[in-house]
Amino acid sequence: MIQLYVTQAASLTLEPYPPGAQKHDRFDVEVRIAPRTETSSIRGGWLMQTRLRETEMLGNSVKTGHILAIAQGPVIVDGVFEGAGDAMLETRGRVQNAGLVMKDRLMGLVVKSEFHSVKTASLIGTAINTRFHNNDRGGVQYAVWPTRLRKYMKGNMG
Repeated sequence: MIQLYVTQAASLTLEPYPPGAQKHDRFDVEVRIAPRTETSSIRGGWLMQTRLRETEMLGNSVKTGHILAIAQGPVIVDGVFEGAGDAMLETRGRVQNAGLVMKDRLMGLVVKSEFHSVKTASLIGTAINTRFHNNDRGGVQYAVWPTRLRKYMKGNMG
């Protein structure tokens, strides 16, 4: 997705939103200067509102899908974290917590029939929740597995 800054520097927003993301979840967005531009730094830049879409090359043309997320906000260049001496670090950065999910990104799981069991499902759920979880508005962590994924398992256990 190409977006123009107020300074007219072309940039690419690269960050896909995370698997299992739900509408209104927030995520960080990676930003880089587009190839073959004269801009040497995006320090102090602002990512104007950008619509993040899936794109696919079909035949000889690029097709775009639905708006999956939107993003905007101040850019923090990678040089802030990794050292200001590298010119390349001035051409890429992050907009923290700037992405807003507009469409759920469903996550599926297929288990071979010989492993279908409640025990297997429970072990998988525990592993998923160790890695992926959400926080409510009060900052309390809650599991993804029972609230999001269980409804997709119904009828799939044999």
